[in-house]
Amino acid sequence: MNYSLLSFLTLSFLSTAALAQHRPSDVRQEIKGLSNRIYREADRSLATQEQLLKAKDHLNKAWLLLKDAEPSHDFTQCFNFAYTGYSRSLNSAAATDKAQAICKTFKDFAVLNAAYTYASRSLNSAAAMDMAASYAGPQSEGKVDLFNYMAEGYSRSLNSAAATQKSGENIAKLKLESLDCLKLLYPRYAQSLNSAAAMDKAVESCLNQ
Repeated sequence: MNYSLLSFLTLSFLSTAALAQHRPSDVRQEIKGLSNRIYREADRSLATQEQLLKAKDHLNKAWLLLKDAEPSHDFTQCFNFAYTGYSRSLNSAAATDKAQAICKTFKDFAVLNAAYTYASRSLNSAAAMDMAASYAGPQSEGKVDLFNYMAEGYSRSLNSAAATQKSGENIAKLKLESLDCLKLLYPRYAQSLNSAAAMDKAVESCLNQ
């Protein structure tokens, strides 16, 4: 009997509900086994394009659940990083207040770190941290690779702060899977446009897919 990939995923995810009673090591092995089954099913599935897109969305959500176990939301990690950045431009009290404020609302430390790294190349530390924090909210979650790819492209034509701003604004609009689209289209546009214009065109096209 043939199953669509979406049906297979639905049944597989439902079947993992009992895993909560297992040891963490057992659950990890079950997840790895499930990943292998999905990999094999993808090649022979008769799923439609719409079903495949839904399946991909399920997989992205599962990936984010796994990433949530990493210290992406850790207040202490965020505070130490943000305080260090702010204290290079502000006094200790002001740096403490600013670091606390952004670390109560941030959602992805990797994006915060990456955005600060780019922005600080052309802004003072406090301004760079403010900018980075503005792009590390809920819509940035899991998108550090997307951010880095765009920032690298934009920074070939723009200063680092402008590249950070463009990349940060775009990750809020793009989906996780848009990275594959950008990697496909950006190099083609870059053959006849400057890097910033090429990335703008790629982003616009990927938003419409």
